[in-house]
Amino acid sequence: MDEMTGIQALEHKFPDKLPLPGLSAARDFEYICHGKTSLIGFLHIASGTMYPPYLNETRTEMDFCEAVRQIIAAAPVAHG
Repeated sequence: MDEMTGIQALEHKFPDKLPLPGLSAARDFEYICHGKTSLIGFLHIASGTMYPPYLNETRTEMDFCEAVRQIIAAAPVAHG
């Protein structure tokens, strides 16, 4: 499990400029911010399986519990 907080949802204000011969495309520095979000991600180390992240505006204990509930619901039943 890992979490990232305060991720900005950014969009470039202008499209990339086409590259000139021998050069790469140019990107303008201005952007539009569409708010922030928090991400909780889960990786099953042994299998390398990455589960869909839980995205939410807040980062509370209840958010973490809901993220774990979603992983349990998505995980296959262990036989063994």
